[in-house]
Amino acid sequence: MKHRAPLVALRTRELREVEASNWLAKLDRGTLSEQERSDLKHWLAQDPEHGRTLRSYCSMWSEMDSVLNALTANVEAVAEPVVTPGFVRRYAVVALAAVCLCALGLGWFWQSAPRVVEATLLTGVGMQKSNRLGDGSVVHLNTNSIVKVEYSDAARIVRLLQGEAKFDVAHEPQRPFIVYADNSQVKALGTEFVVRLTSQNVVVTVTDGKVQLSKRQSKGEAQRAERTSADADGRARDEVLLVSKGEGATVSQLDDGTPAPPRKLTAEEMKRQLGWLDGQLVFSNERLEDVIAEINRYIPNHIVIEDAELRDLRISGRFKIGDSEAMFDAIETSFDVRMERDSDSTVRVSREK
Repeated sequence: MKHRAPLVALRTRELREVEASNWLAKLDRGTLSEQERSDLKHWLAQDPEHGRTLRSYCSMWSEMDSVLNALTANVEAVAEPVVTPGFVRRYAVVALAAVCLCALGLGWFWQSAPRVVEATLLTGVGMQKSNRLGDGSVVHLNTNSIVKVEYSDAARIVRLLQGEAKFDVAHEPQRPFIVYADNSQVKALGTEFVVRLTSQNVVVTVTDGKVQLSKRQSKGEAQRAERTSADADGRARDEVLLVSKGEGATVSQLDDGTPAPPRKLTAEEMKRQLGWLDGQLVFSNERLEDVIAEINRYIPNHIVIEDAELRDLRISGRFKIGDSEAMFDAIETSFDVRMERDSDSTVRVSREK
């Protein structure tokens, strides 16, 4: 079943002040149009802080408070306004707007201020879930995964905090789609791709289109880069890799975070890496130790290999996610091992006697 995650508007203090000062100027100008009255009511309903911010400004001159109360009769009462001469009142409007604009950078008006929406999407152990975002992009989450989505008018940012996700990106060239995973940055170029975050690596697999993979700069690195020469800029461009359909790339979290060159994946590798999208785990002549490590991601139990000699046993097979008992039985029957369950939810793998 697909679940749509809610997108919750984020309103910063600075943005509230800019918007409040603009509404203040409109109110001081005179009667609002029907559309403006509707827009103001909607703005006030978005966040209780909107009304409080606007009221704090309205209390500086006469007549404004009564206009606002007519629009928001169900909002808590406010203090009596201070009567201020018209010239001073208008000067205050301009001054408040100027202070807000200076705080945010000249030229950032309410009409063009970026709208930001955020959502946190997650899955439990053994679960997969698909989420359609507001732009039409789809995020498919694998087991025990967490992503944070931050959309604005300027960019679509996704932060993979844990686990694995596939992204089917809606085409919007003017609004880049960028995934951050630990020390890596993946920029979509009209594409479908998978990003997996492990304790040691960030693994990127492209199933359609292309992505740009690069090292994520820290604040200090970005500042140093601004002071470097053109040669350094050339080296930075060299660290941006283009990963195309059918290719994969890995970024180690144990070194400086520079991506390794992408490589073409075999059909078997693609099947294994994407099997979870069909609810299956696929293995082809792989070490039992690696197989067990992968299975452990999907089950509440913890599997431990008791016999060290079994770690290099080669395993092939296709197992259904969510049916751990059938998975254990298949491994026992096909590969002559015994899987014993302890009371502490640990499953111990040993040689069949």
